[in-house]
Amino acid sequence: MALSGATYFRSGDDSYRPNLKTWAERMSPVIGEIEKDVVRSMPGHPAYKSAIGLGALRRVLYSYAWRNPSIGYAQSMNIIASVLLLHLKEEDAFWLLATVCEQLLPDYYSKTLLGVQVDQRVFAHLVSISLPLVAAHFQDIDLDQATITIPWFLCLYQSAFPASVSTRVLDCFFYEGPRFLFMLGLAILKSCQGQLLKCTNDEGIVWTMQAFFKRFQEVSPTSEDDGGGNNNNNGNDNDATACADEDKAE
Repeated sequence: MALSGATYFRSGDDSYRPNLKTWAERMSPVIGEIEKDVVRSMPGHPAYKSAIGLGALRRVLYSYAWRNPSIGYAQSMNIIASVLLLHLKEEDAFWLLATVCEQLLPDYYSKTLLGVQVDQRVFAHLVSISLPLVAAHFQDIDLDQATITIPWFLCLYQSAFPASVSTRVLDCFFYEGPRFLFMLGLAILKSCQGQLLKCTNDEGIVWTMQAFFKRFQEVSPTSEDDGGGNNNNNGNDNDATACADEDKAE
């Protein structure tokens, strides 16, 4: 919370719970989208196999949509929120999500996704400078690099790596700031450069990247079911997240 700036962004605002009751009476055009994504965010993870975990995720996403209707809801926010709830109390997860969307990555989750679109152009330029052979090869096979990298940036790499790695990615992101998304992306492409240069089409590129991330699953400690994505709870089979513990106490 402190590294991300969420503590200061919150500024002692304790209105989350009271506002839930007020906002609950309001409708939002994105509720249908949220409902679809809540159940498929981390469907196999123990924390989201019960109504407690799903309810916490639903409340965080609903509350943010009501708080900031200019953004409302965008896919990938559910992934970020579901991971945050594994480590934080519900209200803290809400404020950290708000900090990501409004302070750290403004316009990333807007209706036009303008922020992430701009950063993809910046990232493509960085690739052309740091990895010119990769950039040239992508052009040769007519691959739009953004189709591969936009999900990395939007999800903060949470859907790509297993939990034992993705939580460290979050730590680095909150410590380094948005530039870490570029740093990690360049490191990934550099690690895969040899294999990428052998690919003759976009299907080969996709397969190469999937194989790269799969290596981390093979060497990382995982639970029997990682939740449908790559995240897991590092062997903790309790279905109560930190936020759920708070709800039980109320």
